Amino acid sequence: MNLLIVSSILLAISLVSQITIWRVRIPKNQSFTILTIFFMSFVIFFIPIYELFGKIILKEKFYAEFIQAFLFHFCFLFCYLITFTAIEKDSPSIILMIKIFRCGKKGLELSRIFKIITNYKFIKMRIDDLLISKFILYNNKKYSITTKGKNSIKIVSFFQMLINQKNKSS
Repeated sequence: MNLLIVSSILLAISLVSQITIWRVRIPKNQSFTILTIFFMSFVIFFIPIYELFGKIILKEKFYAEFIQAFLFHFCFLFCYLITFTAIEKDSPSIILMIKIFRCGKKGLELSRIFKIITNYKFIKMRIDDLLISKFILYNNKKYSITTKGKNSIKIVSFFQMLINQKNKSS
């Protein structure tokens, strides 16, 4: 249990550090900066935090727990990096959902979507994915946003605001 607390504190330090840096200035190579922040926070803070919460933990288990914390931290990092790219660069699905959302209850016709984005295969695959995932609905030859889609947009918008990113497609 203490190892989970230590790992969670390390993740919190990494995320707060990233948000702070992004508030001051958005780096040019964001993925590399995130990798650096996570690596440095682990290297700098693991031992002090481990010592703080490690009084109960046997010292003989230090290496095993170090490896577990390392794997937990860096598995989270790589999952976070994959998700971050959808926030950093506008996801095509998010772009479509925002356009459909802005049309409100009246919806958006497929022909208007093709005027916005001209690649048919791209649009058709994205629309099908959004329908299957229940982010949008198709009624009366128009697409409209679902509550699930609205919530997804709010979450992405919140994180974009948090890390000082602007949605380039809206």
